[in-house]
Amino acid sequence: MEKSKQKSKYPQKTLVLVYPCHHVYRSVGAIVSEFEENHLKITEMRCMNVTIDFAHKHLENIGWGPDACNKDIPFVMWDCHLASEPLTAMIVEGNNCIPRIKKLISKCRHPFWVDEYLSVYTSYSLEQAQKDFGLWFSSIDSKEVRDTSNRAVHVLPNEVHGPDDQVMAFFERDPFCDVEKENLLLEKMCFFLIQPLAFENHCVGEILSAIGANCSTITGLKLVKKADYPSNKWQLVEKADCPSNKATDGDEYGVAVVVYKARPNLKVTHENPYIKRIDCNGVSEIGSYYIHQSEPGQEVLKDAAEFFESGFTIWAYPHSVALSGCMFEASLIGLASLQ
Repeated sequence: MEKSKQKSKYPQKTLVLVYPCHHVYRSVGAIVSEFEENHLKITEMRCMNVTIDFAHKHLENIGWGPDACNKDIPFVMWDCHLASEPLTAMIVEGNNCIPRIKKLISKCRHPFWVDEYLSVYTSYSLEQAQKDFGLWFSSIDSKEVRDTSNRAVHVLPNEVHGPDDQVMAFFERDPFCDVEKENLLLEKMCFFLIQPLAFENHCVGEILSAIGANCSTITGLKLVKKADYPSNKWQLVEKADCPSNKATDGDEYGVAVVVYKARPNLKVTHENPYIKRIDCNGVSEIGSYYIHQSEPGQEVLKDAAEFFESGFTIWAYPHSVALSGCMFEASLIGLASLQ
């Protein structure tokens, strides 16, 4: 009995999948805010695009086959739903977190969806959580994926892997897509790094909501540890200058974000680096101690590659091309520049 009581004091970990409807309606930040308000710690977070085959593996992994799924929703629709847009996978930690997150899911339900299970998934047991971690956060040799891939183009600064000619041929046939091979949509992309001070002040979700409200779509999202990603994009906040009286150090976390078509309503200011004036439906002004923003163009590719080691990716299927991230190497992040 004593051992059981002692064991329960340790934080649990569980997988949370924020399904595509929240990406479409830009409500991922609101869910992160719910976790922050309830003292739940996110230890991994990645925005991913999955294939229908991988979506099928996920459903099998949680025991939902064609006969086991909600009878009101055909199985094929679950596959298509999960593969339709990016989703966000997280590992969330906290005391008794599995039942607590299950209760929070009802708050995360988007009004456009009747069934909350189409909105957010969480592991239903510690044993299931371990299986889910293995599927969604398994280690992949990104170099091997790049070198052997014939279904995706991977783009790093001054380096391209995969069938880029096939991808460009598709865009040349598309009358609605006006792109050039040297600069495929890169000028319309923007890189942000949410700083450790946002974690100290529990406003990561709030800032993510502001970013989501002021862009066309988020194409890359990744929780990063400062000690693991040395970069001049991190802002040094001295303890004596910090209003919260907390200095950040190398053990702190940030969130790397890549967006498509950032709007000027989101303003990052250096004049008052501690300001945080957020209106998700209008103009938001956030200080540089909370968030870093890169210049558009080639700087986006260079800055993003510091945090997303495998660079940008673009699917290259025989009969169709979708501008989306590759599931099988979690740091591949969406839109690409073909050079």
